[in-house]
Amino acid sequence: MRLSLPDALTRRGPPSTGWSALLMLASLALLLAAVVARPELHMIFFAVAAALAGLAAVQRDRMRDRDRSLSVGRAMIEACDRNGVAALILDDAGLPQITNRSCADLFDRLALASHLTDAMQGAPEATTVTVPDLTGQARSLMLVALPRGRRLAVVQAAADPLPVGPADGRDALLQLLDAVPVAMMEVAADGAILHANPEARRLLQLARDPPPLDELLEGLGLPIGARLTDLAEGRTRGGTETARQRRVAKEAYLQLGLRLAGPEFGDRIIAVLSDATELKALEAKFVQSQKMQAVGQLAGGVAHDFNNLLTAISGHCDLLLLRHHRGDSDYGDLVQIRQNTNRAAALVRQLLAFSRKQTLQLSVFQLRDILSELTHLMDRLLGANVTLRMVHGQDLHRVRVDRRQLEQVVMNLVVNARDAMPAGGEVQVETRNTRFETETVRDRARIHAGDYVQIDVRDRGVGIPPDQIEKIFEPFFTTKPPSEGTGLGLSTVYGIVKQSGGFIFVDSSEGEGTCFTIYLPAYTGPAEAAAEPDALAPIIRKSEAGGTILLVEDEVPVRSFAARALQLRGYQVIEAGTGEEALEKLADAPSAVDLVVSDIMLPGLDGPGWVRAALESHGPLRVIFISGYSESVLEDRELGLIHTRLLQKPFSLQDLSDVVADQIQSGKMTEIEPGARGFMVQ
Repeated sequence: MRLSLPDALTRRGPPSTGWSALLMLASLALLLAAVVARPELHMIFFAVAAALAGLAAVQRDRMRDRDRSLSVGRAMIEACDRNGVAALILDDAGLPQITNRSCADLFDRLALASHLTDAMQGAPEATTVTVPDLTGQARSLMLVALPRGRRLAVVQAAADPLPVGPADGRDALLQLLDAVPVAMMEVAADGAILHANPEARRLLQLARDPPPLDELLEGLGLPIGARLTDLAEGRTRGGTETARQRRVAKEAYLQLGLRLAGPEFGDRIIAVLSDATELKALEAKFVQSQKMQAVGQLAGGVAHDFNNLLTAISGHCDLLLLRHHRGDSDYGDLVQIRQNTNRAAALVRQLLAFSRKQTLQLSVFQLRDILSELTHLMDRLLGANVTLRMVHGQDLHRVRVDRRQLEQVVMNLVVNARDAMPAGGEVQVETRNTRFETETVRDRARIHAGDYVQIDVRDRGVGIPPDQIEKIFEPFFTTKPPSEGTGLGLSTVYGIVKQSGGFIFVDSSEGEGTCFTIYLPAYTGPAEAAAEPDALAPIIRKSEAGGTILLVEDEVPVRSFAARALQLRGYQVIEAGTGEEALEKLADAPSAVDLVVSDIMLPGLDGPGWVRAALESHGPLRVIFISGYSESVLEDRELGLIHTRLLQKPFSLQDLSDVVADQIQSGKMTEIEPGARGFMVQ
């Protein structure tokens, strides 16, 4: 609220606070003069100083009473301002003393003062006057008496003006409450609701005999009853807080302001209410985003360390598999190690998925093909008492997605549908084309106009309780026992869908079932070839032409595996653990370096930093970066390099071999591009 005291509308004479200060200063001056005056004048100076001090004390008491008498008016114009209603307080001369922001935006101050002065001549204290606003439109202002000759003026709705009349004491207070188009109540110190205006009755759905305030509202901090007691006994001056509304079917919040009315109104407590449900929802959404950001940062750090460990484990496992045949007794154990390493890598991808930081391998697919190939696996997951029904629409649009991640999304939803039907039933997966002609808003998500492919996963299970439906996509939230669920399934689904540019919604009724709906943007570009999955055992392609590779990696186990893998391909490998060491090795290399394989995150000079220095001093190089961080994290770094490749950890022996061969055969040399944002994989 803006409290305005316009220069042209100030009260006559110096402000009361100024008089009090002047009197005190004069009293102190007289006391000092008495010290240096003749002894016979001491008593006169002391007497005058005491009189002035007494006058200052009286003035302070008057100021305190005035402030208390204005407290109700201030509370009302503040409440009006929060609801966009113009209101102001007039002094005893009929001039605007305090205005809220809505009033300042609606009226010209000088014109308002002039019209009020003319309209109020000879008018009773409680009346209705008409004044023009800035556009010339006539506005009806209801005037109600305040203590000490002041009046509260509130802009009324033209449709239903409230009758006003002369009143004082509590009747004046009740007339004030009913005059304001804001939810306000008169409350006793024990919480009893003595009077509620029409807006408050509507907001709280009050009956004729309402219960105490603390039975209607629950304080999120101090209990409502304790706040009322502290205010009535003078231990606090009141204030505003958010309270949870009781006795309602759906969770709702109200902003509650409490203030003491003043002695003229019998020291009653005034409660001002406004709906804060949407504000609380936005606050919860902000807290959730902060939590997701913190979890995402944690996931990124954990993923980096885990990916280094998994690269070393899976890489050395690949090296062992090269020395064993399927008939060897140790071969099965090595395969188990590799398979569980891949499962651990998938868990890391899950951590990155719900924080939307994993790297997606995007390709163009027909959704029908992906789901058809999943049918056999989903049938096995569902078991004997749950059946799967697939329904595909005609001429489905293509989608550009990460196939593995989308398969994980569908399987997670199908498994959840199975668990929701312990007695058995049918899970239906349906696909069809959907078009949004205009931008659509649903559950605070904004869906852009265009073509989408819709996936519905529907069950007839137990359903989701309303108080849990907004939490199901939160990481680690689960209703399953600890041994049956981690709380990562739906949060992973949400992260993958959002990172794919899609949307996911849920509709559920307890006892009737649940339907998850996914919208994926239709792909209209040229067709792309999908990558084939890797074989279980590594395949080494012998290099037709050798070469020298500079391998820069600070993790010794990862560097050891990568060096041995490259040597098996016939390359000569120069190893370095830091960027500074890499520059030294490059300068001392006996032959030209054909390729650099460098980790991005290195102690001291990082990967891009030392590569830029090498390009400036050594000349063109072919570069492959490796990293345990996700690509989305790396894109936030200013690398300034083009024609590089990125190999994500954990990578297998075959992955490393293929990328190295492709980069050498491509013939593209890494170049410096000043001011480039991130790096480009070409």
